[in-house]
Amino acid sequence: MIEPRSEYLDVDPHSCRHEWWQGTRGRYSWLQSKQFSFVDFFSSWKLSPDLGQVLTLLQTGYEGTDDYFQDEHHWKKLSNDYCLSPALTDLDVLNSALEGDNFLIFPANKDTRALADSLENAASGIDLFQRTNVILGTVEDPAIDNFWKSLEFLDPIVYVASEFMFTLITPDESIIHAIIDSTAFTGIEERLLKQATEAKRKSWAALGPECGPETCVEPGCDRLRIQRAIRCFKHQLGSWGPRRETLTHRPPIDVPSAVHKRVFATSVPERVRANGAVVLERLAAGAGTTNWYYCPDERCLEYIENRLRPGSLVSFYFDNRIQRVKYSDEVKADAKQLISKTRFGIIIGYLDADGIEIHMAVDVGADELEEYESELMSSVLVFYGEYPADDNDGINAVTLILPDADGIVRCHPH
Repeated sequence: MIEPRSEYLDVDPHSCRHEWWQGTRGRYSWLQSKQFSFVDFFSSWKLSPDLGQVLTLLQTGYEGTDDYFQDEHHWKKLSNDYCLSPALTDLDVLNSALEGDNFLIFPANKDTRALADSLENAASGIDLFQRTNVILGTVEDPAIDNFWKSLEFLDPIVYVASEFMFTLITPDESIIHAIIDSTAFTGIEERLLKQATEAKRKSWAALGPECGPETCVEPGCDRLRIQRAIRCFKHQLGSWGPRRETLTHRPPIDVPSAVHKRVFATSVPERVRANGAVVLERLAAGAGTTNWYYCPDERCLEYIENRLRPGSLVSFYFDNRIQRVKYSDEVKADAKQLISKTRFGIIIGYLDADGIEIHMAVDVGADELEEYESELMSSVLVFYGEYPADDNDGINAVTLILPDADGIVRCHPH
């Protein structure tokens, strides 16, 4: 095994910079962060006794979430996408919500019938904003203006969204200050640095020794390949010396420049070189249609870019939230245990013969797992876990919207 090199294992602190913004609009103060999360919010802010009881209007981002809150916590369904809590004295119940589920908080004496009527008129403005990845106050957009009008119409104490980045809006500026001063907020850069360092050390160990028996496929390299790729560690990570633009046995790819620029403007190439990725593509206006890909190295990233559709919402997952393993009895037992702990079943799939596409099944329960077993057993690699959120911390995951065919990034239902 080659010895660690500091130029790979050392993490540039600038790459772990916390990106956040704050501002005001009329009587509202707002805060946005690319790295702050639902979990951070609940750990850093609690309902004050001055507020007393509150009602929470939850917009569910995942099918079945509203049913869960109705069945388990006796919430009331107001529409297909919104459910309303009974009077609450704390927000602990929202720990069951998922990233992508967004909520508004109101005083407990709010007229719920009037709120339901208001929601019919305001929902479109809220929905459209939550599908745009914009920083408030930086762009002029009718959708943003419509969102602010909808918010004024509903008049919440607090609005929290997490579709693409954490967004907090409130007429109470002290809530913004409490978040900014919290250890969860001030400690983000230190946490990101630790996560990135640990991820690099794990990748160094996980990729395995240069065991061959084949040699690295890079021209002129006589080192053995590592156990999970077709290159030696040196070329797999791209951390030593210049990289060749193409391999001799693969034709160059004509990657759409707009998509390529969009992807390479993020941390995706670096994180793919370090850990590989599982890629989830949600097609624009595709009624929930998804494509899944396995990206073990940067060369495969070029091929995947060429398959992505304009306007898609694409997530790259670099951590172990989706396991990548050879199917076995141990994996089957672990998958069944995971199924027993989840509300909606799990995702599980197998690698196509092309080595890139993943045939993924969703909402898989114990019975369905038995049905898929023959395909899973015969595959070189299987993938399983809980259905992932649209996370975008730049270390464990990156989520972005691809430009349309004309090169412009627009809001689409995904």
